[in-house]
Amino acid sequence: MDLSITGLSQPPGGEVDDRPAPTLHVLGGPATEAAIVLIVEDDGHCRLGLKRQLQRAGLQVCEAANGLEALHVLNRRHVDVLATDIRMPTMSGTALVEALAKDRPDLPVIAYTGALLADPAIHARLAARHVPLLVKPFPPEALIAAVREALARRVKES
Repeated sequence: MDLSITGLSQPPGGEVDDRPAPTLHVLGGPATEAAIVLIVEDDGHCRLGLKRQLQRAGLQVCEAANGLEALHVLNRRHVDVLATDIRMPTMSGTALVEALAKDRPDLPVIAYTGALLADPAIHARLAARHVPLLVKPFPPEALIAAVREALARRVKES
């Protein structure tokens, strides 16, 4: 089963991916496998663009179209970093961040949005969880740098 490139394909028989977590790879450092980033984005074109940029940077990528799909992916496989849009149907990025704070507090999260968020409560909730916020359009290097920082922080904390 390989979800790293194909995204949300269901494993045969619906079994859980119980392989050991891969060695965490900080880009440019020693490792046996590249870090895995879960992109949560409702716009298919944007999701594809982000996926390609992260893959060019040497990362494995899996994807979800909303927060609920992301939770299903996280239940099936190991992920090193999650990057999520804020405004999405079904389950927003802020709702996803709240759920992950309870269930996966160790998972680094990066948030981004296409709209300037005027709601200070959203900014406060993200800041309280140490979630960086990027505003679209952002250069691919900004997301790659945020992923690298998240991976480096995770390695230091472990």
